[in-house]
Amino acid sequence: MTQPRKQGGSAIPVWLIGDVDNATIRFDEVTGVPITMSYEHHEIHDGSTFRVQVNNQGASAATLNMAFRVKDQSKAPHMVFTLIATSTGYIELIEGATWDSESGTRVVMKNSNRNSAKTSILEEDSLGAWNANGVAKDVTNITGGTVISRKDIFSATAPQGFGGGGVAERPSEIVLKPGETYILRFTSTDGDQEAQIRYEAYEHTSRA
Repeated sequence: MTQPRKQGGSAIPVWLIGDVDNATIRFDEVTGVPITMSYEHHEIHDGSTFRVQVNNQGASAATLNMAFRVKDQSKAPHMVFTLIATSTGYIELIEGATWDSESGTRVVMKNSNRNSAKTSILEEDSLGAWNANGVAKDVTNITGGTVISRKDIFSATAPQGFGGGGVAERPSEIVLKPGETYILRFTSTDGDQEAQIRYEAYEHTSRA
């Protein structure tokens, strides 16, 4: 390993790895702590992280869903999801289900890096054809599929929920399959109530 040097005359010590200036480890000069960035945070800066939410706030119901297809290409979403509800219920992630085309309402994905023009590989068919960069809220006639994750809210003390989205939650992420359909579906076990489903994912091409 080479010795640390001052980069560009600055007071920030840098450890070079080989001869590639872009492959560096920076250290805080005062504390000596390495200055690093998590991979997930890097994906935000790269413009490859997207988020969306659906809710029935002010229009309570016993169910709420978010439906989409992952575009059939090389990238795969590494997703986490969050549910917030005012009482008890459960949320399922369903893979391979079908639903009525031209049902539901389109909700557009948002890039977590507001300086990026990249768009998401999620698609929805609320208008019939598959439209990019969106999901459909409250599709109808959901049929078939496999529940690959279920999470329950057991307490009736509002608001209740569980969540992902931070680095600490990333071990629970699910890598979705290109060309496959998915539904996040909340079902109340306490009658009509307000709820919100949040989705977040970085879209990554595997080198494996």
